[in-house]
Amino acid sequence: MLCTIFTTLEFSNLLRCGTVCATWLTTARALLRDGFYSHPETPCLLLLIADARSKLHLLNLITGDQISLLSVTTIE
Repeated sequence: MLCTIFTTLEFSNLLRCGTVCATWLTTARALLRDGFYSHPETPCLLLLIADARSKLHLLNLITGDQISLLSVTTIE
């Protein structure tokens, strides 16, 4: 039942559902992971951050994954 309801929601509302309880979070993550939730307006939520040593990273706001970027001094 949750899956049926969740697949009709906008992406931002699906994320909010995950904050209700562990069951809802697991269901929302499963829909995203298994490809059952796909809306063309799903945004790419990446944030550029710098660590304590001024190294740049891209942060995925959904998963928390980080991608290290090349140092600014190595780019010519």
